[in-house]
Amino acid sequence: LHRVNIKANAQQNKCFVGVKDGEIVSAALIQDPAKKKADVEDYVKAGGLSLVYPVGLSKILDFFHFSEDARADCDHKHPSAWYLEVLAVDNSMKGCGLGSGMLQALPKWGFAMEKLTMQSSEWELM
Repeated sequence: LHRVNIKANAQQNKCFVGVKDGEIVSAALIQDPAKKKADVEDYVKAGGLSLVYPVGLSKILDFFHFSEDARADCDHKHPSAWYLEVLAVDNSMKGCGLGSGMLQALPKWGFAMEKLTMQSSEWELM
């Protein structure tokens, strides 16, 4: 599901990838508030229909609702801020520091970082 989301949104936003032996092993999708979010057509073109049977429509819809709620919350609190929508690491590479390495690289790519903490199922800026 994350691969389809990244493919659907990469044309509109910033997508950084980690590559090992010619294979993408990590990805960070940074959403630009000034660009349009991917729509149904973008997801279909990115292979979204192939997920309906193995993943299930309800899980796909839950993912979209969560993503939209997160974007709406970010837009409301910080309308001009870019935000990290997806940070994904291949299962075989988890624990190797790729995700934390990508987070540490965000300022080098020109993105400021805010410290976030989880409090009662809500992310809040510290």
